[in-house]
Amino acid sequence: MSLGDALIDRAGAWRYSEGHGTIPQEKEHTMAKTLRCGDLMPGCPTVIEGKDEQEVLKKAAEHAARDHGLAEIPPEVAQKVQAAIRDK
Repeated sequence: MSLGDALIDRAGAWRYSEGHGTIPQEKEHTMAKTLRCGDLMPGCPTVIEGKDEQEVLKKAAEHAARDHGLAEIPPEVAQKVQAAIRDK
């Protein structure tokens, strides 16, 4: 499982269906999303944008690994990341 998938899983944006792997949850209305990393990591100027929450979570995991050295995302951090995502 990639780091992005782990963050998505821990944040609850994906659910598992027995025998079917991961399945994105259905959403009625998808709106572009944004995450300001500095809201979670003071001093970080990175702003992550995506077409939906799942894309932002994946990009956030990549950013966390590359720029903050977080090889794994603890569940409490994943929850904070998910809560910090806003509509664009």
